[in-house]
Amino acid sequence: MGHLRARPAARNRVQHRGAARAGWERARRYLKTHPFGGEICTRGGWVTPGDEVCVVHITLGRIGLIICFDGDYPELSRITALRGAKVIARPSALLRSADIWELNNRARAYDNYVYVIGANGTGTDPAGVLYFGNSMIVSPIAEVVARAASHEYGVSPILDSGRAMASLTPGSSVQHLFSHLADRNLNLLPRYAEDLCRLAAFPFPHGRPADNPDG
Repeated sequence: MGHLRARPAARNRVQHRGAARAGWERARRYLKTHPFGGEICTRGGWVTPGDEVCVVHITLGRIGLIICFDGDYPELSRITALRGAKVIARPSALLRSADIWELNNRARAYDNYVYVIGANGTGTDPAGVLYFGNSMIVSPIAEVVARAASHEYGVSPILDSGRAMASLTPGSSVQHLFSHLADRNLNLLPRYAEDLCRLAAFPFPHGRPADNPDG
């Protein structure tokens, strides 16, 4: 589906990019929109973020592409789904924790009623960093329908789009009667569009806390 590599963007700057492919032909290039933490050039790092959403139509259907830390940002996956993606592929080299990895994938799938295919790195990279794998495929109702291991491993589930949202929750006999996409309050969004588009601060103290002799 895709790949990751660093591409020179300017002197001392790179861009993380992926590509959606149809067979051997590249269908669309995607530049990662949310570099992780100190990687971004505005914080002294070396990565220039992209500013476009990627959705491509291939034989399997409409596929969206996000990369690793992009999955922390609900707005990106929402726009990707609104532009027609039925599946969001998320190639990653995530190191934080398996809990955060699964939470992100399940939330983005359920928020937007899409399948999320999260492919995470395994093994040890040249710098000695160990990746925990745990790649997964999540259904539109947040069910993990396939999960890989902490080593190289392949899964091949059958994804039945006709049954993906037949029930309210996995195994339930209750029909799914609402839609996170169709039921959005479109009067609310324009009123607070400026809030979504302006810079924001951390809501809580972050980083290493200062020594406090008083406890």
